[in-house]
Amino acid sequence: MGSTEGLIPLPQMIESREGVFSCDGRLSVDWPDAWEAERGVVEDWFERSGLVLTEASGGHADLAFEQNAAIEEVEGYRIEVDASSVKVFAA
Repeated sequence: MGSTEGLIPLPQMIESREGVFSCDGRLSVDWPDAWEAERGVVEDWFERSGLVLTEASGGHADLAFEQNAAIEEVEGYRIEVDASSVKVFAA
């Protein structure tokens, strides 16, 4: 079971579904081109957690970040998790 501890800002809503995403301590990551500053912050979080990030290749990423203009809140985000990946959509 996941946790919202440490997520900033805290989610306004959580919709739980069946299934589990698991990793072996390594995640392949797909970053938006314009996220240089954000990338450094997120990489630091993962490094402190003990997870190793590698650049995604071949079209599949375990963890993908995507800008979404439909998210209007300044610190708004949406996270979608399924058995094969985690996708983070942010303003």
